[in-house]
Amino acid sequence: MKAEHRTRSELVREALRTYLSASLSRTEPPTRAEARAYREGIAGYQRGAEATLRGDDNGSDRPRLQKNELAEYFEAMAANSKKIPPLPDSVFARDSFYKDHD
Repeated sequence: MKAEHRTRSELVREALRTYLSASLSRTEPPTRAEARAYREGIAGYQRGAEATLRGDDNGSDRPRLQKNELAEYFEAMAANSKKIPPLPDSVFARDSFYKDHD
């Protein structure tokens, strides 16, 4: 087996690319407001128009989740996915991503 000399960043990028390309899950269909906003955005982009968003505007009519609701959402998402390996929180700490760049 040949030794590899890649940084942690390169490995994380490759892992994310592999994970995202392998996901075959169905996506949630957009709401009417999301589809309309998308079409308007594409039309504006083709015209060369610029768009600015408010700080809390995500382009949909859905209400923003509170911090505890978001945590519950991600926990439920992780609990229902067999592809996500159990990892300690330290893996996702800022220091672990930039360790190779000190």
